[in-house]
Amino acid sequence: MTKLFYSKRETILKAMENNGHAMNRRPLFKGQNYDYWKQRMMAFFDACHINMWDIVENDNYIPTNKEGAEILRSLWNKEQKTRYLLNPKA
Repeated sequence: MTKLFYSKRETILKAMENNGHAMNRRPLFKGQNYDYWKQRMMAFFDACHINMWDIVENDNYIPTNKEGAEILRSLWNKEQKTRYLLNPKA
């Protein structure tokens, strides 16, 4: 079954693929069309990993407990390690 409606990010990803944009390189901002570039960046980060755009908007991810204190690295679970390793990529 063909999908009839796409989200804005899915539409931009499809346009980037159709226009020959490499999905392994970040879109370059050339000083014009900031809103379009921002949407392309959001789509690029989402294509890399679902949590990467959160890091861009909210700063580096550091695992914390319910009280807000940092968790010792030796106690991190697999998901926390994976999300932390996205910091330098974002």
